[in-house]
Amino acid sequence: MEKDLTRDAAHEHLPRWDGPLAHPFYSKVLKRGLDFALAIIFLFPCLVAMLPIAAAVKCTSRGPVFYRALRGGYHNRPFFILKFRTMVVGADQYASTTALDDPRVTRVGRVLRHSKLDELPQLFNILKGEMSFIGPRPELLRYTMRYTPEEQCILWVRPGISDPSSIRLISLDELVGHAPDGPASPAPETASGSTSDPAKPASGTLPLRKLVGILLLLFGGAVFVLFTLLSRSLVTGLVYGTPLVVSGVLCLTCRRPGLVVRLELAVLR
Repeated sequence: MEKDLTRDAAHEHLPRWDGPLAHPFYSKVLKRGLDFALAIIFLFPCLVAMLPIAAAVKCTSRGPVFYRALRGGYHNRPFFILKFRTMVVGADQYASTTALDDPRVTRVGRVLRHSKLDELPQLFNILKGEMSFIGPRPELLRYTMRYTPEEQCILWVRPGISDPSSIRLISLDELVGHAPDGPASPAPETASGSTSDPAKPASGTLPLRKLVGILLLLFGGAVFVLFTLLSRSLVTGLVYGTPLVVSGVLCLTCRRPGLVVRLELAVLR
């Protein structure tokens, strides 16, 4: 049924879900205003990172740059979520969950998924009022259409880019295990039903290396915007902002942070 619904048809078909919120003014006014303001601030820095990512996606695999898919949204209004395409075209026709070493994931897509940079285009969803920075992750219509009355309250608020479950399951592909034709078999289940190795610590926190990479990306974008405005020269902004942005990307993808630091110092000199 989900495949047969367009967004406009789904708007007419699906009922509106709404209900009492603990803090309605904060949720509907203050939080929305904060989301919009932060999205405007982050948009220009993130555009600096999105342009080379878009070029890499387009040049390394066939298909569009962006992946658009219907999700259950605010008040049960479906919307198209935006991501950088990380899989081959038509991959979502086979399974909605991605396994470790999934052959459908492209080479660039593997880096983007590991660093979470494929989520950057969702800033546009926030600007349109379809999403928030913090909120329940948007689910496929095949799931939201089966929500019980007790579960419908999930969509009384805007879905978000991040929430506690997405942080705890930041390495979901490792929990799912290897794909059937991957180099290894799925990880065995523990007594609690988890597929993770009990001898390894849970990957529920964001590694310091990734946190530093994200901060470098944002700071580099801010430096680019600041120097471009002050000097009224795009070249000056690129000269000062690009090294920080490149360092952020390397920090997110490279497994040797020391190399990144040395490279950044060499560039800035």
